[in-house]
Amino acid sequence: MMRMQCHARSGCLLSNKLSYESTEGVSDMVNQTFIDGCVRVPHLETLQMPLVYSINPFEGVSALYDPSTSDDEVLPRYGVTAASETMSTMNETVNSKTTACVPDPGWTETAQARLTMGSFYFDVLVRRDSFWMYLWGTAGGAYGSFFEVAALLLVLSSLAVKVYQNRLKSTQLMQATQSLRLPIFSPSSKNQEKSPNAVMPG
Repeated sequence: MMRMQCHARSGCLLSNKLSYESTEGVSDMVNQTFIDGCVRVPHLETLQMPLVYSINPFEGVSALYDPSTSDDEVLPRYGVTAASETMSTMNETVNSKTTACVPDPGWTETAQARLTMGSFYFDVLVRRDSFWMYLWGTAGGAYGSFFEVAALLLVLSSLAVKVYQNRLKSTQLMQATQSLRLPIFSPSSKNQEKSPNAVMPG
């Protein structure tokens, strides 16, 4: 919805010509009063108008007014303002295909302003890759994957070597420590020397 305000002292005529075919059925949501008829809006009065996209360039919101009666709140010869972000076009010649409104015979002049939703189309050309391009891309991807896996294996192998070297050093250190220990001898019963004070059994 957009808020349309009339700035022509002689009043404005608003319409919203739409068709079911050109709007893919969206026009059913718009009040038929705007589609089939014409609404007169007095000076400085506002009207809520639905804005619907249509593939027909002659359809959309249209406003007729006398540009010689524009008030001081708008630019000269402008008679309608719209509270929206759409582009407003103004043409001195009224196109009867775009509106159901008929200019007021009491107006000195008649200007038509139309609001339409612009459409943008882009042509996208998609080509199927040839076999050689597919092969080149596959080979390049495999080549990159090979280097990534090789780098990962190199890192893992270097870590494994470091762990092995640390264990080897600790083992050698333990062996060296054990070789430096002095043997402990326990006295044998056969080699015991008799004490001179020992009492011999009788």
